Amino acid sequence: MRGSVSRGEIEIGMTGMASPVFDRSRECVGAIALSGPATRFTPEAMAAWTPFLLEAAQALTTKLGGTGRLYNGALAVQET
Repeated sequence: MRGSVSRGEIEIGMTGMASPVFDRSRECVGAIALSGPATRFTPEAMAAWTPFLLEAAQALTTKLGGTGRLYNGALAVQET
């Protein structure tokens, strides 16, 4: 996944992942994130949630005039 994953680096016992959101000038203007307790937010759970996270990041990018596309399971800036 192109984005960020945290496994206890910020808060012990917490896991999180995030995907970037781009604007019309292809600048990263933010991110959307999911987090939860590491005991329930396992690698398997993260894999299950990844498509929803990427879909939400794509929707926000589109609303901001960005032209992101899903590439290899990750949000990437579309090259023109």
